[in-house]
Amino acid sequence: MPALTIFKNFTTRPFAGDDLQIVCVIIGAWRFIQLICLIPLVINMVLRRLKGRDLNVNGYPEWCPQYNLEGGFVLDEETTFDRRTFSAIFIIISAFYTLVDYCWLAAVWSIASSVGTPTQPRGRDKHLRRLIIFRIFVGNIIPIFLVAYSILFVANFRKTNSGCGEGVTPMWNMEDRPFFKLFCASGVLYFIELAIFPTILWNKIWRYISRNRFTKKHHYSAEAKGERLTRCLGCLFRCLNCFCAKKKWGGDLQNRGEVKDFAVSLMEFMNNESSVDLVMSDMYIGLKLLRRKQAEQQLEAVRELQRCRRESEGEYEDKMSQSPSSIRSIRSTLKKTKKQRSILTLQTNDGGYSLVEKKFFSSSNEEDVNTLVQLRHYVPYAQYAYFFNLVCSEYFGVNDDAKRFIREAPNFFTLDDRFSFGVADPSLSHAFLMYIHLDIGLAATPYGILLDNDKKSVVITIRGTKSLEEVVTDLQYNSESLERVGELCGFEGRGHESHRGVITRCKWIYNDVKRQKVLKRLYSVDSPYRDWNLVVVGHSLVSNLPILLV
Repeated sequence: MPALTIFKNFTTRPFAGDDLQIVCVIIGAWRFIQLICLIPLVINMVLRRLKGRDLNVNGYPEWCPQYNLEGGFVLDEETTFDRRTFSAIFIIISAFYTLVDYCWLAAVWSIASSVGTPTQPRGRDKHLRRLIIFRIFVGNIIPIFLVAYSILFVANFRKTNSGCGEGVTPMWNMEDRPFFKLFCASGVLYFIELAIFPTILWNKIWRYISRNRFTKKHHYSAEAKGERLTRCLGCLFRCLNCFCAKKKWGGDLQNRGEVKDFAVSLMEFMNNESSVDLVMSDMYIGLKLLRRKQAEQQLEAVRELQRCRRESEGEYEDKMSQSPSSIRSIRSTLKKTKKQRSILTLQTNDGGYSLVEKKFFSSSNEEDVNTLVQLRHYVPYAQYAYFFNLVCSEYFGVNDDAKRFIREAPNFFTLDDRFSFGVADPSLSHAFLMYIHLDIGLAATPYGILLDNDKKSVVITIRGTKSLEEVVTDLQYNSESLERVGELCGFEGRGHESHRGVITRCKWIYNDVKRQKVLKRLYSVDSPYRDWNLVVVGHSLVSNLPILLV
């Protein structure tokens, strides 16, 4: 379904005619924000008019000293009364424009949703084109008037010293009043609305100027767009850095292509230099067809499983005629299999999809229950990784600016209560702190090494995503080969890949553990913990770090 063409080079892309309900929702939400600013102004205008407080006495409003004379009003033949209509005109026209625009949105919604189909418009685009042209050329006259009117009102209000004249101090500053701020906010919202059209026009002009045989390939390739988006996102993160206490979060962001993976992938997905006129309805239909295809493949996989099961049942019936011992072994195998629960998933491969059976935990399986008990025991370690700074500074006397904490040599092998997490949480009285790294960076990751006296294990707990640096690392999702890592760490990594940001953090933790030599001392010959198990836990995106580290 092609996008709706308004003019020769002006379309509603990425929305087709039957997708304009989304545009109506966005514009309607914008109008609702304007309505929030407008309703208090309308109520205030009506109440002031009913109380007569919108009258000017001799041209002075009520907040001027000339308005309230000592002993009351002095009424004579020269006293004049007039109403302040400047702001009232703005409010009335704004209310009228909001009502008309909601009617226009209702007309567009009705035509887009009820006339024609995605493949057979039946005159829908013709009616929508007329409504949009009317909105562009006629509907924008009122916002232009309101923006100019509000600018003139504020300029005149300040020029005349709030209407009190020069050298006179008003009894209260009107610019600090909420209604004046709502009035200015309404004018700013109308200005932002009108700024969309100059932005579109400038974009068209710039694209026309820069589109030539020398610059077309450079400016409009997905990689070039990705580089520009990378710089924009980098500037955004640097700005967020100012709001996140630079000393704690965001200090390691340098805007040097840290989010290039995300930006290039996004531009490759949204590259609009192709000849395919892709709109939202096409994406919706494509996703529905993809879901249907997946359902068909799942059905085929289930049928294949049923066929294999029937064959196995036939084989079982043949074996029932064998000796009683073989029958008992088959029955025990089937009984054990029934306790194990699993789900069928489709896993991609080079040729398409393959059926994969994935087992999950069951309460009727003793081994699964034991595993769940172990998981329940180690979950608090992953939770407390987010509060290392608070726990260390409040209970262990670690300075807030410290980057790491390590037990001193004389008390290194002792289970001292001074280093027990029980002071922070009584349920963790069996956990004893050995080492914690608190620094944050694009590679540096907060993690800790603790001793678990209940399970006789050494626990490495890694914190998940919490800072801006970790968000940037999450966006580095391009895959990286594990071949080189496997050569250094002693496993076969050829043909295996992982998240690039996760690999970066995993390398850093691995090197920091070797550099601090905490594990080396805990598993040395003279250590009382040399026979304890090693457990690695993590949360959020770093939950796969334990697999790589182990």
